[in-house]
Order: sequence, then C-alpha cells, then structure tokens
Amino acid sequence: MMIGASDGAHAAVRRSLAAALRALTLVAATVVAMPPAWAQAVATDGDDPNAACYAAIRVGVNVGVEIGAEATRICREALRRTERDAPGSLMHAKSLTHLGLIAYARNQHDLALRPFRQAAAIVEKREGADSEAYAAALDNIAAAEGASRRDDLAEPNYRRALAIREQRLGADHPDIASTLSNLALVLGRQRRFDDAAAALERAIAILEKHAPTGTALADALMNLAWVRTSQSQWQAARPLVERALSIDEAALGTDHPDTVGARRDLQRIDRRLAAQGR
Repeated sequence: MMIGASDGAHAAVRRSLAAALRALTLVAATVVAMPPAWAQAVATDGDDPNAACYAAIRVGVNVGVEIGAEATRICREALRRTERDAPGSLMHAKSLTHLGLIAYARNQHDLALRPFRQAAAIVEKREGADSEAYAAALDNIAAAEGASRRDDLAEPNYRRALAIREQRLGADHPDIASTLSNLALVLGRQRRFDDAAAALERAIAILEKHAPTGTALADALMNLAWVRTSQSQWQAARPLVERALSIDEAALGTDHPDTVGARRDLQRIDRRLAAQGR
C-alpha cells in the first residue's frame, strides 16, 4: 500500500512515530541541535518530570509495540506535576505534547488536538511565533488536523510552519522536507495534485542532498508515486516506486513491511501498464 494512499497508516508507521517523537521534543528550545546522547540523558534524568514519560514512549516506538495504558498513566502523572510545579513553562508544554503524541499514535486524532494546541500556545508565548519550537508545535497540530480530515485547517498550519523554518533554517534544511511531504498529502487529498507534486519534488531534492540513502527519501518518493497514480500517470510512478524499493531494501531488508509494500505497489503498477499494452 502506498504511503499516500493510506495516509501512512500501513507504511512507515513506526518510523513516522519515531520522527514525530523527535519533533515533539522541539518544544524545549535547548533540544534543537542536541546529539542523540542528550536524549538518552533526558530519559534517565530524575529531575525532569517528563523523563519517565519520554522513556516510556521511546520504548514503544523503538520496539514497535503499542503505546499503552501504562505509558499513558506515566505521562499523565508528568503532566500533573508540571501543571502543579511549572504551569505555562516549556516543561508543561512538553508534557502536553507527549500526551498528544500518545493519542495520535492510537489514532485518536481529535483527542490529540487539544494538548497539541495547548502546547503551541505556551510555546508561542515563551519562545515566540517565529521560533523553530513553534514551527514544530504547528506541525503537530497540522498532523492531527490532517489525520482528522480537517485539511482546510491543516494546510495553513503546515504553510506557517514551513515559512518559519525557511526563515530560521534556510530553504533546503531536512526539517523543511518533512513539512513539505506532510503538506503534500493534505494537498493530494484535496486533489490538488500539481501542487502536491511540486511540494514533494522539492522535498525529494532536499533529501537527495542531505540523506540520499535514507528512508525519508523513500517515503517522499512513494508519496510522489501516489500522486502520479492518482493522475493515472503509471509510467511516471514506476521509477519512483522502484527507487524507493531499492532504498528500503538496503536500509530495512527485504522482509520489512515497507519493502514488502513497495514491492506490491510495483507489481500493481506493472499489471496496470501491461493492461494498457505498455
């Protein structure tokens, strides 16, 4: 199943959650450029009320299991503590975003919107409406809005996040590619395929420069293939899926669900082209 065709529900789910978790930590400005070792320190820092919550979510993401009731309980306790001890702080915003992530991971997208929006309001007040942390918060809101089919709300939030990141990070930063890819799915669902393709082509160019063998590039290629098949441009879609398959096989192995899905899509395209005598 192509990523775009199922809104990411059947392909790259665990990887998407891992990326979401990394993005959510941006509500604390000090996280932006920190190495992975810092994230491990956060997960074991007993002075941070969010540490146990962060660790519980990471375990679920890393081993590919459902983020369940125990993680929710831990994260609700973290929110209770930050609401009591540091209301309106970035730490409070981080607690809210973690709960939003759990709801999102459970496909409770409407439920995720409230904590995401509350966190964004705090971040905007503390860091400013032109900060990278606020752009990340807008991305979170837009993701939940898009998953809830509120594309009329998701699009302006993605575009606002994109404008902030372009100003703060430059036009070809990898984080911009992520926002562009997400925006493209919203545009595609509105059947604005030319706009969606333009966004994805720009995302692909960025990822080719910064991560030419990464699975994020494979995801973007698959999403562009979805746009092309939605336009009945099967020949244009085939090399995109073929290239994504090659990347996923090298990065994930031949039996990974993403690789299997890409191979299935390639076969589906070949059947369609054969039926057309091409």
